[in-house]
Parts: sequence; C-alpha cells; structure tokens
Amino acid sequence: MKYMLVECIERDFNTPDFFETYEEAFDTMCQRVADVYHITKEEAKKEYFENCDDEACITESSAWITDYHHNNYDWVIYDVHFNGKETTCVHH
Repeated sequence: MKYMLVECIERDFNTPDFFETYEEAFDTMCQRVADVYHITKEEAKKEYFENCDDEACITESSAWITDYHHNNYDWVIYDVHFNGKETTCVHH
C-alpha cells in the first residue's frame, strides 16, 4: 500500500505526492502547513493538530488553513490500494 497526499490551493489542485508510509505523508502535510505560516513542523503540529479554529486545523488524515492573505489551502491523505487489476483510493 502507498499513501497519496493531495493538495488544493484556492481551488487549484497540485499533482499528488506518493509516499511509502503514512508517517511520511503526514509529516509532509504538517510541513506544508508550517511552510505557509513560516513556523516549524513541530510548532504546526503542536498548535493545530486536533486543535481546530477558524483559521487552521490538522487531523490524522487532512489539514486546512487560511493564510495571512486569506488564501485557502487544503490537504487530504488517501490510502492507495492496488489489487493487480485496479487501483482504489480511500480517505485515510
């Protein structure tokens, strides 16, 4: 199984990133939140993980923020399953 991180910024979807582990996908998602706010990944996790407000939130499978310029960012982690014939994506 792989994990896919999908990012949307102001209705623009970026090319998804794929990871071998959930932890890699989650850390990348938290790092992207941190990058927008110009803080460390650890600060982002401490401030926003399951501590949602009107501006930001990080959960185990998604994150969303509104930056200082009122731009909206959204991320979602999907489990990617391939059974030999087809691929399915399931929200983590």
